[in-house]
Amino acid sequence: MQISKYLKESSILLDYQLDTNEEEENQTLKKVREVIFKQISTCLETVGKINNTTKLYNEFLEREKKDSCCIGDHIALPHLRTLQCKELLISVITSKQGIKFNAFDDEPVKIFFSFVAPRYDDNLYKTLYKNISRIFQDPYTIDTLLSFEQPGELIRYLKKEFS
Repeated sequence: MQISKYLKESSILLDYQLDTNEEEENQTLKKVREVIFKQISTCLETVGKINNTTKLYNEFLEREKKDSCCIGDHIALPHLRTLQCKELLISVITSKQGIKFNAFDDEPVKIFFSFVAPRYDDNLYKTLYKNISRIFQDPYTIDTLLSFEQPGELIRYLKKEFS
């Protein structure tokens, strides 16, 4: 499966930083999740194949309440099967400084590799999940993804290394 096929430059945010001021330095986990899932939903919306961004955002929040998307080692994989998308879509958000997201290993998340697929598309969804896990088997992948300055670089890397 060629992951880069489902990734668009507009759905990639590199070196993302939460907007904080002194009053918000100790933001609650709930607020951080709201901001991140809003950003992910907005990134996915830019591709033009989302039916309702607000509903998608709410589904991400509900999904996170049931089970954390953090898999450890600075990685989170927010994912949904939803009626809010017309086809498989991927978004990547990187953060060099990391974002405290209550991961089980207590490490900040540096890579949010998000994907959504229609409810009826189980095979493609499962195949993508397996391929994403293969990407992060190499310990240098995170550093490589964090080094990119342009979304196109990230897409070309995934196409070259994981097609």
